[in-house]
Amino acid sequence: MKRSCAYSAAMVVLGLWVCSSTSMALIISDINPSGYVPQINELAVGQRVYTDRAFTFTSVASLAGSTYIQTANGDKGSTGDSFLTFKINRNCTVYVAHDTRITAKPAWLGTFTDTGANLVTTDATLRLFSKEFPAGTVTLGGNGSASHSMYSVVVVPQPLSGPPGAATGPVPANGATGVSTLAALNWTAGAEASSHTLYFGTTNPPAPIGTQAGTAYAPGTLANDTTYYWRVDAVNSLGTTEGAVWNFTTSQTNAIAFWPMDDNAASAAVVDVVGGNNGTFYSGANPRNTNLQHSSDRKEGTGSLSFDGVDDYIVLPRSAVLETGNLATRQISISAWIKHDSLTPPTGFNTIVGTGDGGWFIGCFPNENKLHFAMWPNVGDIAVVTDDTPIFDGQWHHVVAVFDGSRVHLYVDGNHGSIGTTGSAIQNMFDAPVLIGENHRERGRYWKGLIDDVRIYDYALTAEDIYHMNYPQTAWNPAPADGVSGTVMDAVLTWSAGKGALSHDVYFGTSQSAVAAARRLAGDINGDRFVDIQDLSILANQWLTSPGTFVPSADIAFSGTVDLEDFAAVAADWHAAPNFIFKGSQMTTAFSPDTLAYDTTYYWRVDQIDGTLDSPHIGRVWSFTTHAEPGNYEIAFPGTSWATKTPAELGLDGAKLDQFAANVGGRGCIIR
Repeated sequence: MKRSCAYSAAMVVLGLWVCSSTSMALIISDINPSGYVPQINELAVGQRVYTDRAFTFTSVASLAGSTYIQTANGDKGSTGDSFLTFKINRNCTVYVAHDTRITAKPAWLGTFTDTGANLVTTDATLRLFSKEFPAGTVTLGGNGSASHSMYSVVVVPQPLSGPPGAATGPVPANGATGVSTLAALNWTAGAEASSHTLYFGTTNPPAPIGTQAGTAYAPGTLANDTTYYWRVDAVNSLGTTEGAVWNFTTSQTNAIAFWPMDDNAASAAVVDVVGGNNGTFYSGANPRNTNLQHSSDRKEGTGSLSFDGVDDYIVLPRSAVLETGNLATRQISISAWIKHDSLTPPTGFNTIVGTGDGGWFIGCFPNENKLHFAMWPNVGDIAVVTDDTPIFDGQWHHVVAVFDGSRVHLYVDGNHGSIGTTGSAIQNMFDAPVLIGENHRERGRYWKGLIDDVRIYDYALTAEDIYHMNYPQTAWNPAPADGVSGTVMDAVLTWSAGKGALSHDVYFGTSQSAVAAARRLAGDINGDRFVDIQDLSILANQWLTSPGTFVPSADIAFSGTVDLEDFAAVAADWHAAPNFIFKGSQMTTAFSPDTLAYDTTYYWRVDQIDGTLDSPHIGRVWSFTTHAEPGNYEIAFPGTSWATKTPAELGLDGAKLDQFAANVGGRGCIIR
């Protein structure tokens, strides 16, 4: 069999053979054996047949130069119809070279055609059986006999049949609503597609974005409550197949009010970009909207507002929800970024935001290097919670105060401080508006420093919400929830993607320390756990280019260009033993683990890949425990002395109890 092939400059450097530019490169991925780990190589006389034996090929018929999957001879005793699976990106002919000494061929091989040709090794003659497979998943069964050698697999791409199939499987789904403003787009490549031309925007038809090899695109932060349209055209050397126009609508903003504090000296007000609750900046009794103290030192956006600690503050318009929370649930959450001018605790009170005494406020008390959240549920009652995170250090800090309808919480930089139990509603005893930088009731408690990005929500933010605020580029919101017990045996693990996510590296196991320490091999470009010819193929295809946010990207060193530094990373990890706690890289936010054991604690971690210099963003280690095996129960009540009585002594019908026991089986007791 002859195929047209060529070397580019990159291929010469890499010593890599790939199909010429007039053909679409074959990519084999997601190899999942039930036994030993296979490798991918180029078929040639003198190549090793197996990963665990020294036998070599002495004749390869007409398949020289083809891609073959190097199996392990230790798997020769494998059985069944599903032993080895892998994915191919284009239509292929798959050859199974099976030992001629095994006369009783496995049943699954009956669907293949006997070609009459052989591969010959220093150990045996292997008969070639062939079958055509479309792009997608290939499933092969076991060898069928441990008395002789294991089969080998050769994969040969078929000539392109025409233009590619259309892209399918849009994520977000077509017509989806409530989509996160941080969503990344994903899709499934059409058959024989070598690249994709993407269109995206708020108009239909959408505007062209560009052409890429990968099947993921991160559009950046999207607008709230907006419908977006997108289309993916599949491309190969024989033509382009136009895709359908998909659409989705982002969620409405979560905050009911948001003051970015990006206002400058020419601003007419401190603008609430969500709810229109524009504030007025004061110096003492005088409004100062035309002379705001804008600072380029900021945590978010283009700037922050500076408060002099003498008489600067902001008055917000009157609003029952801003002042006392959701009118139905009474819940409220307040978030802000703050940076104090002092490096030591001030001798007086400093207020960040609130209605003040008799209502609620966030601030610091005299001579204390920490923040407090105070809330008045009734006349004469006060609940105060604190967090011990030091804030007088010249650094930005994120503070969130939450009233969930019965308890008050304070978070500083994502750390959950003390929790206070209180009444069912926030009062506003002195009919005060919300102020930023001052206490309405107890005047003179001014903030001295910077305040940025103030938000108010009419519901109780969760710990996961607040974690995401502090680590927006990290996976969050796991399900099952972290630490939960009684998880079902067929659980699917899901999570929410962080900002700009392109893909996710999943780690899973029964050792917390092992999951925490596990890392993906640097040279594993396609995230299939192995560093092999597939990674080199991607490297060659992207050689001396800037893949940007394409997935997978061969720019391992994040230098902006795929070059020798990236090749060195692949070479260093070449055929290295994978860490099987790493389950692979994927674009979706769901993972189905293998069969789980009863009453076992599992640990998992998701690292986010987004193409930035600090990617991957290492995730937290989460855990869950599966439920106990049916029939295995523990005593649920204390004590060991139990009175034993007959059914008659308890006034029960013994015959009916016997019949019940016969129907349901097992043993038990009646507590009355």
